[in-house]
Amino acid sequence: MSQEMKSLNRFGLAAFAVPLLALIIILVSNDFLLIDYLHVLSAALWVGDNVFMGIIFYRVMNSLPEGDRLDISRRLLPLTLYFMPSISVVTIASGADLMSKVYAFIPSYLVYTVYALAALLLLFVFGFFVPNSIIIYRNFTGGSHNSGDVIRRSMSNFRIALVQAVVQIAMAGLMAYIVIVLLP
Repeated sequence: MSQEMKSLNRFGLAAFAVPLLALIIILVSNDFLLIDYLHVLSAALWVGDNVFMGIIFYRVMNSLPEGDRLDISRRLLPLTLYFMPSISVVTIASGADLMSKVYAFIPSYLVYTVYALAALLLLFVFGFFVPNSIIIYRNFTGGSHNSGDVIRRSMSNFRIALVQAVVQIAMAGLMAYIVIVLLP
């Protein structure tokens, strides 16, 4: 494995561990304000990453030659393979904790819809995004790589990121509606 890939792995592992450690520490503290802060911050990071990858980077990647696409795909691996799964779990776990505290006594199809959308987002991450990223990673660390497969899977991840961003924005709107209509 090249020195560059080792460096990307170290960065990726830190990007994976830090959000999860923050989640554990904050959930153990059971401080509502900290849990809310973590949820909002992690959601903003996750949505921001998805918007950036799904809209901006998808268009940029389409305009680049194959060599540049490969280089960008390799450099994005810490984000796609490590950070995205971690931040998705942190966002959803902290959100579920908040929902259980705030909406525990509000039976509503809207609350169940939020949980269904969260499950859909996890399916996107762990059913498509992470498997694509693992295959891309293996392509880069296996000696010779299939350039076409790496580029195709990277572009697929960018499209998945766009779909996630749309679902996340709809989910945020739904949660705002729940807070404004159901809580007062």
